[in-house]
Amino acid sequence: MELNWRRLRGQLNHQVDLANPNSPEVQKLVSTLRALNLDLADLFPPLLRISESPVVARELLVQMRLLQSTIQVKLDQFDRGRFGNANSHSGLARRRS
Repeated sequence: MELNWRRLRGQLNHQVDLANPNSPEVQKLVSTLRALNLDLADLFPPLLRISESPVVARELLVQMRLLQSTIQVKLDQFDRGRFGNANSHSGLARRRS
């Protein structure tokens, strides 16, 4: 999957109305996040051994940990910000551990 995150981020920062679930930008963001979730769900640790490259495996792990941290920061920002009720409105309320 190839994404131009810089362009997407620029578009989101300047044009997105997250209150409008039908806006093209929101639809594209949701679609991209769904695709990323599916791609990550298909990635299993044994697949990393196929390449027999510890460098590749380490880099994938580093990038996934970075993604996890970024997502957590963004979820926290949404929880504190004006979209604090977004989870309850979508029916996807997160469970706190």
